[in-house]
Amino acid sequence: MNSFGYSRPSISVEQFNENTTLEYFMENKEKFILPVDETPTDEQVLSLLNNAAVTMTFWSGEVDGIPFPMDALKLMQNNPHHEEGSVVNHIALGLYRLRFMEDQLTAQEYQMLERAMFWSDIGKLATAEPHKSKTWDDGTPWTACNGHAEKSVEILDEAVSKLDTPSYWYEPVRWLVAEHMNAHRLVTMLPLKERMFIPAFLVPQIQGLEPWDRPLWNDLDIPHTEGKGFNKKRYAWINRNHRLLIIKQKLDEDGRISDLSFSL
Repeated sequence: MNSFGYSRPSISVEQFNENTTLEYFMENKEKFILPVDETPTDEQVLSLLNNAAVTMTFWSGEVDGIPFPMDALKLMQNNPHHEEGSVVNHIALGLYRLRFMEDQLTAQEYQMLERAMFWSDIGKLATAEPHKSKTWDDGTPWTACNGHAEKSVEILDEAVSKLDTPSYWYEPVRWLVAEHMNAHRLVTMLPLKERMFIPAFLVPQIQGLEPWDRPLWNDLDIPHTEGKGFNKKRYAWINRNHRLLIIKQKLDEDGRISDLSFSL
């Protein structure tokens, strides 16, 4: 039963519980998800999501009172970066991984990250196509989903537009979804401290503001002399150096079955 009192249907996967350790989970991910080589049914998708989520309740094509495309969750990812199979398996593993971080987060942060994990790959089905150059050993092309982050934002925007008033989580989740592919590069970018250093003229313009609330690049006041060398790309990486995006990257990385790293 989740935090809303919804009774979770039983599915034939190992149940995550208070005795599940991080070490055991990381070594046995496949036990907690649906078969990696089978396209799941609608019922299996909903059962798995409602088992994995803590603050979300999933109905047929609806969550948080807004619609989502069920078929997008059944896409088989067909890529060595995602050998966990379907999109819903990746989402569920990320949601389970998040449970081990609960003591590091406020209740609102947890809710934001659950929703970011759910919505960030919802655009994969609409962007899926055979990879132009990479194939499996038998010559079958991998599946590529280039631009899926942007498409996921479009789908989220359209869903939230059905509400009279967007929920408090909408803007931060929208930002996390939009940036989640860039987050895969944070591991290599963070050591380049000059990229993340905030120049003095910028401090009063962004101080106390979350990245999703900060001024757009064109709205910044950049002095001619002090701002020399400061560009749009550097501003973007300053904004991306954010705790929730770094955690989201960890969920994406650990919410997979693969020997390959996103950061490579």
